[in-house]
Amino acid sequence: MRITRRSSIALVCALLPVAALCQPLPVAQRPEDVGFSSARLERLRSQMQADVESRRIPGAVLLIARQGRVASLMAL
Repeated sequence: MRITRRSSIALVCALLPVAALCQPLPVAQRPEDVGFSSARLERLRSQMQADVESRRIPGAVLLIARQGRVASLMAL
């Protein structure tokens, strides 16, 4: 498939509304502020770390949000 200037412009115009919606979420000060337990989230993070280190999974991204705020974000 050959990409022409016209199709490139159409693609950019189609993606502009999506890009406008891609705003970062605010991060909660503490997970408890949005109803999550810090201890339980730490257990989840530890298990994910162990799975990556043991090569059970190649990598992982954890994003937990509630009420429009990020409670936990981790990438391995």
